[in-house]
Amino acid sequence: MERQRHLMDTFSFTCVCELCSLPLLERISSDYRLDQIRSIDEDEGAATDVSQVLERPAESLSQVHRLFELLEEEGICDIRIARACFNAFQIAAVVGDKARAKVFAERAYVARKVLSGDDNPTTIAFKHFAQRPVDHPLYGERFSCWDDSWEAPPGLFGEELENWLWNTDGWSRSISSLLM
Repeated sequence: MERQRHLMDTFSFTCVCELCSLPLLERISSDYRLDQIRSIDEDEGAATDVSQVLERPAESLSQVHRLFELLEEEGICDIRIARACFNAFQIAAVVGDKARAKVFAERAYVARKVLSGDDNPTTIAFKHFAQRPVDHPLYGERFSCWDDSWEAPPGLFGEELENWLWNTDGWSRSISSLLM
């Protein structure tokens, strides 16, 4: 009702869009997810802040992953997808994970291309990183993952690919070995 009250007070109309027309509990759940999205989005710098990524890369990637889940649950497909993909790419690049960095950069490129076209400067940069993730200025800045592969493990598709993509166990092992 908060949304409806705000719209009525500010614009003098009652919205009947799909979101505003949801049953109360679904609308409350959706509002909660939207608040989480807004919170993560506002704190997105934390997920890509170099010092945080260097100290807690798995946590940073987990935050971006949560943003993806929330955007998907809400059916949101806008510039935040491309930005989140690029943030995930940067996190994977900082830890020197070529395969994951490449997948995330490819996704950032595709998402940005749909939104901005192939000749957009950001799209062009994303395409370059999709082809050569090691060219990112912070690539492998602090440590490098054990697996030096350029590609995702063969034969992974759908949910298996997503599970591999977001699993950072290898990062933890690499980081632990550096700290010893």
